[in-house]
Amino acid sequence: MFYRFYQFCSAVHARIDPKEYQWVKKILTKKEYQLFLQQPLPDQRHALDVALEIEQNSEKIKEQYGTTAYHNLLHAALLHDCGKSVAPPHLWQRILIVIINSLPATCVRKLSSGSNFLGKTLILHRQHPLQGKQLAALAGCEDEVLTLIENHHSPTTNLERFLWEIDSRH
Repeated sequence: MFYRFYQFCSAVHARIDPKEYQWVKKILTKKEYQLFLQQPLPDQRHALDVALEIEQNSEKIKEQYGTTAYHNLLHAALLHDCGKSVAPPHLWQRILIVIINSLPATCVRKLSSGSNFLGKTLILHRQHPLQGKQLAALAGCEDEVLTLIENHHSPTTNLERFLWEIDSRH
């Protein structure tokens, strides 16, 4: 529960040091970096936090999955929520999504089937991985990066699960 409070505070007081932007710029291509910048500041901060944890585990990741997978994972971490830039959620919507997603799956399905503001918010959230994949494809991302972005909420491989676990912590 405390980590949710930390996430809330991080979103409200999101800031990024210029050195962090330089680090991101070294990792991403020019088009990918532009896509990163299109994200709202809280999503940029979140993406950076996910990528920094991946960077901290770089040796383990390279040993387990290989150098290419590590680089793809880093790119996906920085861009995994870029689909939210299509219709950026307000802070209150982000809070509702977290609360609702903690409910049983049947309740979530029922709430997201409506055409009210709540249903629309949940549908937009559910669609952001596919929208992110499409935006990342336009930016020229590698196929594995696209797959990681698309599946970051519904992992089917160990590498996708690794991204999902880190994403869930931030």
